[in-house]
Amino acid sequence: MPLSVWAQGTEPGGMPVVGAGYFIQMFLGLGVVIAGIVALLWVLKRVNRIQGSVQGQLRVVAAVSLGTRERAILLQVGEEQILLGVAPGRVSRLHVLPQPLQSVPASDMAPGESFKARLAAALGGRARS
Repeated sequence: MPLSVWAQGTEPGGMPVVGAGYFIQMFLGLGVVIAGIVALLWVLKRVNRIQGSVQGQLRVVAAVSLGTRERAILLQVGEEQILLGVAPGRVSRLHVLPQPLQSVPASDMAPGESFKARLAAALGGRARS
């Protein structure tokens, strides 16, 4: 094969010559892309952690299923507790508790006592059936 063909980087049939340098360049480029993706994920994780610091003030105290797709959720917001009704496409505030319910571990609850019963007692029997 003449030297001029190798200097142009093509074979006599017009096909480019692929050598070790091409593969090294390709793998280095791939490494740069993967490193960029990892760096971007790390930055997004850090940004989410900064925004997530507010989530320390919000806590789900308890939840109970009311139907196949409906739930009642007791949410702790700072010192206040809010009862929310959650259905597909809708979240409604049902009640703001004047006194927060105390979190009681399941082992300390009386036998048969449930979140539903504690909530009804806290609402003063105003729970709807």
